[in-house]
Amino acid sequence: MRDGQSVMVTGGAGYIGSHAVLALLDAGYRVVVVDNLVTGFDWAVDPRATLVVAAIEDDGAVRDAMRAHDVGAVMHFAGSVVVPESVADPLKYYRNNTAASRSLIESAVACDVEITQRAIVDRMRGGDVGQHRLGHQLRHAIGIDRQLGRILAHRNLIGNAIGRGGR
Repeated sequence: MRDGQSVMVTGGAGYIGSHAVLALLDAGYRVVVVDNLVTGFDWAVDPRATLVVAAIEDDGAVRDAMRAHDVGAVMHFAGSVVVPESVADPLKYYRNNTAASRSLIESAVACDVEITQRAIVDRMRGGDVGQHRLGHQLRHAIGIDRQLGRILAHRNLIGNAIGRGGR
């Protein structure tokens, strides 16, 4: 990610995503939030961020936002997480957590955008942003790394399939 680029936070109008947005903004990053507001709230998005109301599987809207806001990285929090609902309606969860995430990854590959938070977190812990300490909010968000590893593995598969390789 180059200096001055935006970070896209999917699900940034939800509880965890909105706290990640606050931590990023406080660290000096430009942030664009993509959220369909099905479970998130527009009032939860800090006014310093740009809100794009769209589903992550809406390739046109996501790619337009990536290009319009010079997005250099994506932090992905747009997932369904209610266990009883996932048991009652597993296909909804597959569609949102797997198929929609795959669309997001394809959009990122098409726009040459990283889907990682490791570099951002490292910078916030003391790299280019100085001695900024992660707030309590982002420490919760870092728990997404395990899921992110699976997403990155899928991205490597997609990148290899189209001849670009993973990151």
